[in-house]
Amino acid sequence: MVETLLPSKPLAPYVLCYRYRVCEPGASVQSFITPARLTQFVELYLEDRYQVEEISTGSRFWAESASLVGLQAVAPIRLNRTGRLRNFTIVFRPTGFHRLFRLPMHELAGKSVDLEAVCLAGLRERVGACRSFEGGVAVAEEALLPFVQAAEAKHCHLTRWMQVVSDRPISGQSLDQWLNDAPVGPRQIQRLFQQQLGVSPKRFWRVRRFETALRMQRQQPFRTWGDIAAELGYHDQMHLVHDFRDLASAAPTLILDKLSDSY
Repeated sequence: MVETLLPSKPLAPYVLCYRYRVCEPGASVQSFITPARLTQFVELYLEDRYQVEEISTGSRFWAESASLVGLQAVAPIRLNRTGRLRNFTIVFRPTGFHRLFRLPMHELAGKSVDLEAVCLAGLRERVGACRSFEGGVAVAEEALLPFVQAAEAKHCHLTRWMQVVSDRPISGQSLDQWLNDAPVGPRQIQRLFQQQLGVSPKRFWRVRRFETALRMQRQQPFRTWGDIAAELGYHDQMHLVHDFRDLASAAPTLILDKLSDSY
């Protein structure tokens, strides 16, 4: 079971949504893949935790009880579930976490760290004490709202442009077309992306296109992968297949059944 709620108006520029998941021990799906993705999120494990497996190396580790997870733009991972899962997730917009907490996101990209060693100490305990998902959202927003005023005070034209471009859809554009209204030169764009998102513009754009292809197939399952590849500006369908193998470790026709229910 997965429930989703949207943030309040003051937090909407920073937070994409809140999610609450309960999965009983007898559930049929015991593991699933999380491919490359552009969101950062906070995951609060209120009962058991995922065992995280790095597919490329086979190494495994247990998620922190309160995890801060950075943008994942390279290798996918597998999440293995044991016991009863009950977790609360705050999903941030691509630049949202950086704008609230001013962390250099290149230090977090591709990593999962202990949230309470970085910020929001005690949040897991307070959310866990709530009797409802709505109550947990209220507690999370109470913790996040004090950071909004400082974030708005530091909002400048470059921050505003990064917010707009990171939310910008892709529809057959080249990277240069996607960035055609950049207010600064290539070197500063590289620094902005590394600082606020954790990856280069090229890698961000590539993962955004991959995410868009997945979403299009889920929303319009009658469409062929060749049609989707053409609409999104891939050279051909094999180019799309190569991206899927790199960013999801599976061919397009196989990945949909392996995805997390919240991807």
